[in-house]
This record gives sequence, structure tokens and C-alpha cells, in this order.
Amino acid sequence: MSALSINDTSPLLVDRYRCKFGEIEKLNTTNYTHWARNLRAFMRGEDCLKIVLREEEEPAVNNYTRWKEFQSRKGAAYALIFASCTPEIQEYISNIDEPADKWDTLHEKLDGAASRAGRTMIARQFNQSKPDANQPIQSYIAKLLQYRRRLAGMEQAISDEAFSSHLISTLPMIFNSFVDIVLHQAEGYTVENLISKGVEAEATLQTRTKEQGSLNTSLTSGSALFVSQEYSPHHSNQGKRFPNRMSGRYSYRGNQRRRAGRQEVATCWYCGLRGHKESECRTKK
Repeated sequence: MSALSINDTSPLLVDRYRCKFGEIEKLNTTNYTHWARNLRAFMRGEDCLKIVLREEEEPAVNNYTRWKEFQSRKGAAYALIFASCTPEIQEYISNIDEPADKWDTLHEKLDGAASRAGRTMIARQFNQSKPDANQPIQSYIAKLLQYRRRLAGMEQAISDEAFSSHLISTLPMIFNSFVDIVLHQAEGYTVENLISKGVEAEATLQTRTKEQGSLNTSLTSGSALFVSQEYSPHHSNQGKRFPNRMSGRYSYRGNQRRRAGRQEVATCWYCGLRGHKESECRTKK
């Protein structure tokens, strides 16, 4: 399992948007700051950022060449903004035609970090975060990283020490050994190292659990096989052939127990004839 980095989350855990300039997490209700910063870079690459920021005016139609080129770049801005949103967020802007209006609407509705109250709420959500039951640690770390990115560069920014302390203090008890190792490292640890080691520890625990399950299955199967072999007719004398001492022929010495309600004809083991037992054999006498 690959480790998470501070600036990214696993593509298995979140919805992603890809274009020729890179890949980012699609806009949702919690990642506006990170999304806007990356989308600005994408729009700059398409030479349409000034259109979205209303810093470039639309040319007159009589200058068709410039007007056509402007419409092409405006269309690229429209596509970048709309396609990089999750379906829930697209509902906010689906009826808006101008990319600049789309940009402003998203900023107004989702930029909680723009106000002091919004930033305080984000910090509070970070401080109260704990992993859910059966939630992968990688998913939990991705959630914490989202809070950190939203407050990056703000007065309420989450420091390396605050992030590390919160992560260590909220890990489930099965990670106690991992926490002890990290805390007693002579060289200390960084956020990147802590995240990497945490994901590795989770993978190790999962591997041990699978191995233990396989071992239990093997032991159960082995016990069942032993019981089946112990009571198998192939491990008894039933059906085996024994030589007749008089005639040299073989007779079958089966299970000597008579089953209830069943009449069996005795066979002499001395002469090999049926109808009497060895103790009654006249030939022997």
C-alpha cells in the first residue's frame, strides 16, 4: 500500500479530476481552498484565468478572429470548472453559462475559510476528528489533510506539531506499538514520515490478520481430515483378503459384528467353506 503525501490523497478514496495539466480531487463541500488553488493553475495553462477573473474583456464580434479565439478559451474555462466538481456541487452552477459567474458562485457558497468564523469552524472540526469504527487509517489521514489544506496560510493554520500530535493521540489502540516506536525515535519524526509509517503499520496489521485467518482455516481443515481418515473403512480390516490355510484360496474377513436385523452366513476360516465356523469344522478335527 502506498503512503499518502501531504499534498494528495489516495485516488481510491476520493473522486478525482484529470486533465493534461495534472490531477486533483474534485470540488466538494470541504476542499474549496485546495481545489481553487489548483484550478487557477490549470486555467492559467489554458490562458483563460483572466477571463474567469474578469480581467480580460470580450472582443467585438466584427473582429471575428479575436472573438472566436476568446470564445474558445472561455469554453475551456467553462469545461475546467464544471468538470472538476462533484455531481452535488455541479447542481449549484448547472444553469450558469458564464464561467466567471460559475467561479464567483462557488466561491460564495463553498469558501468557508474566507471568513474568520469559517476558519474557526474548520479548526474545530479538525480538533474533534476521530477515526470511525472500521474506517481505514488512510481514509482518516486523508480527512485530516483536507482540513490542513483549507487552513494553509491562514491565522488558524495547522502546524506540523499540531497535526502529528492529533493523529497520534486519536489512533485506535491496535496502533499502540506503532505509536511507542514513533515516540521513542532518537532522530524524531516528520509529518511525512508519520503518515508513511502509519499506513505501513495498517498494512502490516491487515497482513497479520489475514495470515491468522488462514492458519485457523488450515487447523480446522486438518482436524476434519484426521477424523475422516480415522473412521474411514480404508483404515480397518473390513474388506481385506486373507489366505485359507487348507485350500490356499483367499477368503474375505469382513467386519465380524452382525448388524441388527440382518442374518449372515458363517464362513469357516480353516477350510473356507460356508455354513459353519472354524470351531465346528470337521476337516480340522
